[in-house]
Amino acid sequence: MKNNFFLLILSLVFGLNLKAQNKSEFFVSVNPVTGTFHMIQQIPTIKLIPEGIWKYTTYDCKDRRFFFKGLDSFYHSYLVTIDATSGNVLYNPPHPNTGDTLDDIFYLHYDTATSKLYGIYKDASLFPPFVFASIDPISGNVTPINNLTGVNFIVGSDQNTALDSHNGRYFLFGVDSSGVNLFTIDVNTGTIINSAPMGGNYREFQFDVITNKLYGILLSGTMPYMQHSLVSIDINTGVYTLIAAIPGVVNTAASGKRFSTFDSNHGRYIFCGGDSTGNWSLYSIDVNNGNTIYSPPYPLPPITPTMDNVIELQYDNSCDSIYALHWGDVETTFVNENINDFEISIYPNPFTEDFQLSITSAETDAEVSIYNIICQQQVHLTISHSKSIHQILSLRNYSAGVYLVSITVNGQRFMRKVVKE
Repeated sequence: MKNNFFLLILSLVFGLNLKAQNKSEFFVSVNPVTGTFHMIQQIPTIKLIPEGIWKYTTYDCKDRRFFFKGLDSFYHSYLVTIDATSGNVLYNPPHPNTGDTLDDIFYLHYDTATSKLYGIYKDASLFPPFVFASIDPISGNVTPINNLTGVNFIVGSDQNTALDSHNGRYFLFGVDSSGVNLFTIDVNTGTIINSAPMGGNYREFQFDVITNKLYGILLSGTMPYMQHSLVSIDINTGVYTLIAAIPGVVNTAASGKRFSTFDSNHGRYIFCGGDSTGNWSLYSIDVNNGNTIYSPPYPLPPITPTMDNVIELQYDNSCDSIYALHWGDVETTFVNENINDFEISIYPNPFTEDFQLSITSAETDAEVSIYNIICQQQVHLTISHSKSIHQILSLRNYSAGVYLVSITVNGQRFMRKVVKE
């Protein structure tokens, strides 16, 4: 009981929101051309993933497994392994499984060459606390490999680590007594085999095994609108080479979440970038010439409230797919929600031909659109407002499957999923 209370206090300190009790994590796929996302599976018992300094997500392209740290309703943490082909959970042991609630393991990377999951183990009994370790995804057990002697601090919260699976190297952006360095760690021994001085504001490292290069976003200029440029980084010297300044991008989505990934098949760096007006796009940039291949608005359809998200992008180079996590409404048979003194309900769900949309206390006309799973609009109508709205919506001439219902009323937009059987 004491540990549960302690975890709850920590969750409040580090920004974990109690509204997660009414939310859940979903495993989804993302289309980099259109920016749309597709629900694959709701993840049982997992209510949210931790926000804050560290990152906890990685991917195994060989066996198509998605790994992440998730929290249940009581803020117990688990290392969740998902089968990407089905969306089913394969394993979910406690994480970290070390016996000390102050320990943590983050910056996870899966090495297909050794078939091992590696990460930085923050051992609360040590100072500095950083240990290079491997983690068993089935049991959650941690095997320390070597203390990262001299590494006093890890720079940033924006995925400043990467893995070279072909050569067994783990890269870490950190600080020792000499300053900021790019450390290269041998995954077999945990030994630091190189440290290259690095100046500059970097984020979202990605290593490409085809070109054998480390890529990242370099920020320059002054706040609030800093120039974002795609660069490659020499892992031996720490010197960067400019590939391209990215037009219009003045912000990158971060805050302890992974919004970048790498398509080695086509040599594309993929990340979520924002412009000065607050609009976000999913950029796919050719690392050979710096050209932007795609930049659709992201995510589509727009999700509300703004706390909902589609994050932790992982590119599967074995099948050219992007997988991610979506934090959104828990799906139930009867969707019924009170929002700002009015109520939206959909019934029945699932349905066979028709379903009823009800909105109480509507102060404006309701704009309703229904999309199929690839976000093609199927139905659009405007419902005149009165004290209450009760509208039968028919999809009897449409095929069975999942549909998204977009409802705009009282100046707010809401998205609901319905299933036609």
